[in-house]
Order: sequence, then structure tokens, then C-alpha cells
Amino acid sequence: MKNWIVVGIAFASCLLLPKAGTAEVQFEAATTPDGTVIVAQGDFANGQNFARFERLVQSSKATVVTFNSPGGNTFAAMEFGRLIRSLGLSTVQLRAAECASACALAFMGGVQRFADPGSIGVHRSSFSAEAGMDSRTAVSAIQSATADMITYMIDMGIDPGLLQVALKYDSDDMRYLSSSEMTQYRLTQITAALPRVPVPVPAPARRTEPDQASSVGMAGLVRHPRGQIELKSGPDEATQALARIKNGAPVQIIGDDNGWYVVRYSNLQGYAHHTWLMVEGFATREFDKKYIQIKSFLKYSDAASYVRNSPIKLKAFLATNGWYAISLAEPVSSSMAVDLIKELKAQRLVPDDAFATYGNNYVKLACCQ
Repeated sequence: MKNWIVVGIAFASCLLLPKAGTAEVQFEAATTPDGTVIVAQGDFANGQNFARFERLVQSSKATVVTFNSPGGNTFAAMEFGRLIRSLGLSTVQLRAAECASACALAFMGGVQRFADPGSIGVHRSSFSAEAGMDSRTAVSAIQSATADMITYMIDMGIDPGLLQVALKYDSDDMRYLSSSEMTQYRLTQITAALPRVPVPVPAPARRTEPDQASSVGMAGLVRHPRGQIELKSGPDEATQALARIKNGAPVQIIGDDNGWYVVRYSNLQGYAHHTWLMVEGFATREFDKKYIQIKSFLKYSDAASYVRNSPIKLKAFLATNGWYAISLAEPVSSSMAVDLIKELKAQRLVPDDAFATYGNNYVKLACCQ
């Protein structure tokens, strides 16, 4: 039972507190040849009222929900998942969009569930000191929340063992699940009745910044919070490990496969995820420093507006997945990152799901000089 106490905060960046300064998840209906889909976009907020979503389902006769969400409040996400189940809706997640952290819990509500490999992200989060609880009260609260989460997952037909996967990845990292893992933990459960068709997601606005140049032919250095990576035999975390490569080791990028680099290391050729390598020519150039990422946007206009209206100095970087990552303007040493995040959260200057990252997937500065 002790392990469950720790992993009970795995899927949300702030388990017990509402997120500061973030908008509630919004809903939009989109028509496809196979029926109507509702896109849920944004952060799940504590105490959010989902009445508009329910009305939209009834008026549009939608049968499927898809997500563009980096997470949010765990309890709100579970409430939304239960509503999805009660309305008999299915959930579909494509890699072109994002469903990470607490969003994974909302996705579980689907009567039938389909997700592309690498489209659902989980990680371990730290318990926020902002709750103002003593240690005994905090442990009790985590136990209660963990029990709620495990009950929810069982009710949704999900193997709670999935929490243990999340436990292995710190809050400054994100674990995107492979197809085999989704099947193993019953996260995906689909029949032939649910069409595997492209699900519309809000399209990016026309960018004022050019798209990233190809990384093929570039050199890279291994840079991972755990100090090493496994060179994989395929573009999937579950594939065979060909070798273990320590931080700082050079590799050559010879291809790109939807979020994974094809790399050459020594006499081996294999795969390394975009977030594992510091790429020559990308925005991040200081090996031992991290960025404090606080937000991400699909549209350049949204990212630029957020940066320009922030009370603190921020930058937006075009990332390898096509999103715009918002971070503090300057990186800090790895040893300072954790304390800085705690201080900024305590002052409510950054959202509760802000995290430290090497920014390996930051291709170029998009906004603002």
C-alpha cells in the first residue's frame, strides 16, 4: 500500500489544488464523414462545470471526444471522464494533439478508447507545499486521493498498475505510452465498430516563424535526467534496447520517425526519442542547464500573446512536435531548477504544473526577442 501513496499524484501536476492562472477546458464540435467529434482543449480546472459539454453532446449528437490538453486538476479530469462514460461516448487520441498528465484520466472515461502510440503522456508529480498542510494531514490527503484514483481506474476498466509506470518518471519528464503498454494496462479498448479515422483538432494558425529545418544529418549529445538512455530497436519505448548510452555521448541523426530520431552510435543504428538528445543547432546550447516550462500552445498567436502579456519575462520556443513551449526567458543550473520552481509556485507566478526540462526538443526561439 505504501507505493500507492507515492504514486497517487502521478497523473496530475497539482493533485489537491486548483491551478493558478489557467483557463478551463473548452469544447468545440467538429463534423467528420463518420459523425461529430467534440474537441476538449485546455486545462481541467478545479470545480469546473461541464454542463456546456453535456448540452453540446446532446445538440450535436456527438459520439467521440478527443483532447488537446496538457493536464490540470485530477479530480476535475476524473469527473469529466465519468461524464463521458455516462453519456456513452468513445475517446480517440491522435499524436497530432496532446493528452498528458491529468488528461489521461479523462481519456479513460471512453466506452471505447483508441490512441496513437505516443499520444498519451504520464509522469510523477511532487506534492505541492502550497497546500499548507502538516505532514500527517498531507499523507492522509494523498491516501484519500490515491484511493479515489484507483477506484476510478478500476471503474473505467483500467489496470491501476499503470500508475507504477508513471512513478518512474519525474515531474521534469514525461512518459508517452507505447501501443503495447496501452493494451497491457487496458487504456485502449477498441472494436471494429469505432472507425479509425483522422479526428479533427484545432489547426495551427499561420505562423510568423518558419517551420523547423530537418534535423537529419545533425549531431546530437545524449542528455537525459536519468544520466543515460537506451538505444531502441524501433520508434517505441517497448522495443528492444540495443545499448545504454551515457549522457554526453555523441550520436549522429540520420532520420526522423514521428517523434523519434534514427541515430547512429558507434557501430549501432537505432532510435532515440526527441526529448533525449541535445541537437546541434537547436535553441538549447548549455549542457548543464534547464528551462522552466510553464505552458504550451498549438497556435503561434496564442503563444505570442501569452508571452507578451505575462508579468514575468518568458520566451516561446518552437518544439519538434509543432507546439510552442513557453518557458522562463533564461535557463538555470540543474541544481537550482527545483528550488526555483517551488519559489515561483509559492508566489503563484507560474502554474502548478510548471516543470524543469532540458528543452532538448526546443528547435528555435519563436517569440519574443
